[in-house]
Amino acid sequence: MLQASFFIFFYTPSLWGIDYKTLDPKYYKYIKFYGEYTDKEIALLIDSIKDAEKKTGLLLGVSTGFFYNSAIKHAMQEGSLEGKNMEYLWSVGARFGYQTFRPSLFAKTMRPNFIGRRIYIQYIGAIPKQSNIGTIGYQSATINADLMIDPNLPFVRRYLSVGFLLGVGVGVVSQGNNTSSFFGMMANTGIAFSILGHNRVELELKILANKDISWWGGLMHVGYQYVF
Repeated sequence: MLQASFFIFFYTPSLWGIDYKTLDPKYYKYIKFYGEYTDKEIALLIDSIKDAEKKTGLLLGVSTGFFYNSAIKHAMQEGSLEGKNMEYLWSVGARFGYQTFRPSLFAKTMRPNFIGRRIYIQYIGAIPKQSNIGTIGYQSATINADLMIDPNLPFVRRYLSVGFLLGVGVGVVSQGNNTSSFFGMMANTGIAFSILGHNRVELELKILANKDISWWGGLMHVGYQYVF
């Protein structure tokens, strides 16, 4: 009986196109971990892992948008600073890091190609404006960690996914007409579109503050990221 079952499992062609004789052994630990035992479940899991591989690797991204400065807004309301829309600055950014959508053997909630993680270094600088008290600018260099959730869309799951992200960051910030930098904290959220795995377009909101939260600012950016 056992011999017959072995023959059926390894030598009977799968309706879902799985050839167990040539299946990469790396998949077996995930099949066991997630408890996927039918051919359909196993085929979907393998497809998800393959798609996750396309979204895993080194990342390089650029973004642009605007920066809002609460302190500058307050100074303009008081009349100590003069200028047109000085609290808003056009800004650009660049990032480099690593992300993965591979499954995690530490938590079953980390489904492959559904929940991703990334860590990256990001620089953002704003185009300065001239005011009555000097140049108003903004710069930041931060280390960030994000959690990404990318549900697949029906019918186009291999080509497009739409999801959202949550993250935190720390680094150095300089803002206003003060060129000295200070320790800054950041929280961010946004929506993202993954296209063909390697390409990612994001609309992101970042909120920044100093360590005692006596100052805060905001960044609204649209960006493009490529995974190698």
